[in-house]
Amino acid sequence: MNVVLISSSWKGTLAHHLPCLINGSNFRISTVIINEGVALRKKNVLKKKLFKTLKIGFLGALNGIRIRKWFHQNVEKYITLADVRSLCEKQGIRLVVVNGINSNETKSILREVNPDLAVSLGNGYIAKSVFSIPKYGMINIHHELLPEYQNAQSVIWQLYNGSNETGFTIHKINERIDAGEILYRKRIKIEVRDTLSDTVSFTISKVLDASANALKTILEKFPEYYKDAVPQGEGRNYTTPSLSQFIRIYLNFRQLKKTPE
Repeated sequence: MNVVLISSSWKGTLAHHLPCLINGSNFRISTVIINEGVALRKKNVLKKKLFKTLKIGFLGALNGIRIRKWFHQNVEKYITLADVRSLCEKQGIRLVVVNGINSNETKSILREVNPDLAVSLGNGYIAKSVFSIPKYGMINIHHELLPEYQNAQSVIWQLYNGSNETGFTIHKINERIDAGEILYRKRIKIEVRDTLSDTVSFTISKVLDASANALKTILEKFPEYYKDAVPQGEGRNYTTPSLSQFIRIYLNFRQLKKTPE
């Protein structure tokens, strides 16, 4: 099976998962597409950011910027990230850089490669005109449980709801974000550390390790998982927490820390 990986980052999920995927027996990573461009329709993006700030408040937005590194730079202390460019060159994988995930350039490359499947590893909204090009469409890894935590940042919203579990979901991409049919999902216990930030980052590293192995298994037996995919049903959509929501997350973390194993 001819597989294309698509990402909007040289680091993150792609750089972590790629080494696990290069030795698949029933699939081949033929091409990696990296989006380095800015989002299209800038006015719409700015409107969404403004609406989000109004919804969560100015302090919530500032706090969202503060905790962003918990999900990215801090996680990298616990995982190994490959040099995507070097690894692709070594393995003979075609590497293409584009200026927009939904651009004509991306569509042209996908039509040229003619993949059986594309896998999204760290992207924003992907249009139907893009995800419908591969024979079996496109799948995505959402590092949280679906449909309960659509568009949610990992771990923190589980803590908000008083849960000691997080997880990940591998699903088909459709026209709604994080709403496509589920191929696989797994629950993972939140690893409580001394601080909330370290709890989030360390747990995410464990979720990443598990999702990389799960993705390889799914690609090895893709027809079986594709056939058995199930609709999500009703879900709940999350965004960056407001300041009051974040306080609840922190207090629930403190309570979880006191709870015996």
